[in-house]
Amino acid sequence: MIPYPVIGLDGKILRLCQALNSSSIKLATVLAELGFISLPFDNCLFINVTLYVIQVVYIDDITIVGPRPQIDILITHLKSHFKTTVKGGLKYILGIEVNETEHVLELGP
Repeated sequence: MIPYPVIGLDGKILRLCQALNSSSIKLATVLAELGFISLPFDNCLFINVTLYVIQVVYIDDITIVGPRPQIDILITHLKSHFKTTVKGGLKYILGIEVNETEHVLELGP
């Protein structure tokens, strides 16, 4: 008896997983061009200590935190490699409301 369920993937899901993996490798390569590294404990979290920028990738959404001029550099670089839409300032992350003041981001209502 197998102590855990075995789930088979049909061809469509497998191709989707392969495409997502291919896209994440391309994104990591493009980010490395600007000096970003992914953290060993979470390959969806990228940092650049020179630009003071943190980037979190969740499927096809990217949240970027850092100084505005450096964020603009990153966005320009991403647009040269990917079809990119900038949605504006951060309003929610993980279901938590984000309020921006002059110098800080506040979490909560």
